[in-house]
Amino acid sequence: TRPLDVNSDNNWLLAYRQFAGPGATHGQIGAAYSINGQDFQVQYNLNTSWDGTYGPGSYPNAVATSDIPYAFWTEYANQGSGFGGRPYYSYDEFGWDGHSWLYHIDVDPFYNVEKDLSTGSVAHGLDASSGYYYVSAVYDDWVRGGSYLFTSEPVVAGHINFTEENLIVNPEHLGTNGYSSSSALSMNDNGQGVLGLIGILDGVDMEAGTCNPPASNTTCNQTP
Repeated sequence: TRPLDVNSDNNWLLAYRQFAGPGATHGQIGAAYSINGQDFQVQYNLNTSWDGTYGPGSYPNAVATSDIPYAFWTEYANQGSGFGGRPYYSYDEFGWDGHSWLYHIDVDPFYNVEKDLSTGSVAHGLDASSGYYYVSAVYDDWVRGGSYLFTSEPVVAGHINFTEENLIVNPEHLGTNGYSSSSALSMNDNGQGVLGLIGILDGVDMEAGTCNPPASNTTCNQTP
């Protein structure tokens, strides 16, 4: 995850899980943000529902554009397959130091109960020619396997409209399930990105202690 982000204007943003007290759900999502990196404002309970309840939020990510701070996280809806992991985001509609974070919004416009999106990594870049930001988010799916990338339309007035879902790390290219890390995403202002993970290649069976092609043609070890 990317729980800390600092932009070129020295705006700082941290997104994190909060302890809610004994016997409560220790997955309330909080955000601390600052316009100078020294004096922080804190926003509590970003994942509170309209009825005042909240699900267990995990894997927070922070996105600090020059205009608006964003917090991303995953909630376990316990719907359908697996844990029913469902990614959300919220942002301050009045920008930095605005004290007006919105009710959380779905990242995945195609969400259904056959998914279990868990660990996420979110990054953004600025299109200098148009002046618009774009946001990319990659999530591991614990039911379908692999990692899925969501990309946005140009961000207008704060709202992020994610438009597509692409399989970007195919589980068929990896060896024994459970021996590869989550995917980490980084983007620059030119829209160029790097996606990284530590994994094992197809053909390696860590539990059986065997290594066959195509992995044996390159490496039988865990590798970046």
